[in-house]
Amino acid sequence: MSDGKFCPQCGTQVNQDALFCPKCGYQFAPTDGQETSTATPTREAHREQAAAQPSPTPTPQGPAPQRSH
Repeated sequence: MSDGKFCPQCGTQVNQDALFCPKCGYQFAPTDGQETSTATPTREAHREQAAAQPSPTPTPQGPAPQRSH
């Protein structure tokens, strides 16, 4: 008989209806009857978005000027 679940990220026992781990902030997947707000992205989703964004392309420059000695 269990009245809670465990966080897969840090192992802390949390309430069965918890949406977030109080220790590490992990967001649990919704179970039947629970809804999540799409306006609040999880940390994992934020990391994936940041990784998906291309890094700025450097501006191409001509050849470096040659110096005479």
